[in-house]
Amino acid sequence: MPVVVEQHDPEWAKAFESIKLALARCLDHVDYVSIEHVGSTSVPGLVANPVIDVDIIVTRGQLQTAIDALIDKGKYDHLGELGVIDCHAFTDPNPSTRYNMYVCVDGAAPTRNHLGLRDTLRSNAALRDEYARIKLALAAHATNMVDYHVGKGAVIQKILQISRLLTEEELLSIQKSQCPRRTLRRHQDSAPASAGVWNRRRLRLLRVGIERSQRALPIMAPAHP
Repeated sequence: MPVVVEQHDPEWAKAFESIKLALARCLDHVDYVSIEHVGSTSVPGLVANPVIDVDIIVTRGQLQTAIDALIDKGKYDHLGELGVIDCHAFTDPNPSTRYNMYVCVDGAAPTRNHLGLRDTLRSNAALRDEYARIKLALAAHATNMVDYHVGKGAVIQKILQISRLLTEEELLSIQKSQCPRRTLRRHQDSAPASAGVWNRRRLRLLRVGIERSQRALPIMAPAHP
C-alpha cells in the first residue's frame, strides 16, 4: 500500500478541536492535565499523513481513571501500551475523522517525545522544511508505513536531540527501535496459514507497535508521520 503524505491542511486543527471537545465531555470527571494535538498534522506548514494524533495527558494517579472513563463512558477500544510504557493506545470504533488517541503519563518519556517533536518543529522552520523534504522523498518510494517510519529515524533523532527533552539513554532506546522490520517479518513468516483471526490481530498489533516506535513516539511511542 502506498504511503500517503499531503500538504498541510488547516482543517486538521479544526478536526482536532472537535475531537478534543468530545473527549473533554467523556473525561468530565477526570482530573486530566491536557488534551494535546501532536504528530505532523499539529505542525503548521508540515506535510503529513492525514491522520490526527491526540494525546490525553494525565498524572500517574489519574491514569486508570482516564482509561476507565474512555472505555465505559466513551466506548473507545483500549489497545493497551503495545510495548510503550506509560502510553496507552485507543481507537474510536465509529470515527468521523481518522485519528489515533493515546493516554500518556505526564512527564514520561513518550509524552516528552511527542511534545518535544511537535514543539521543536513548530519553532524551527528550517528543521520543519528539512523533515518535510525527507518525508516526501520517502513517501515517493516506500511501499508501506513500516519502511516509511524506519526511513525517518535519523531526522527524528536529530529533532529530538535539538528538543533537549530526552536523555541520551532515552534517545538511544529510540534509535535501537528503528530497525524493527526483521521482527515483523519473522512473526509473519512463522504464522501458519490456518492461524486465523487471532494471529492476524496479533500481527496487526505488532505492526501498530512498530509504527508507533518509528514516529519517535511515534516507541517510545509516536505520533503519526
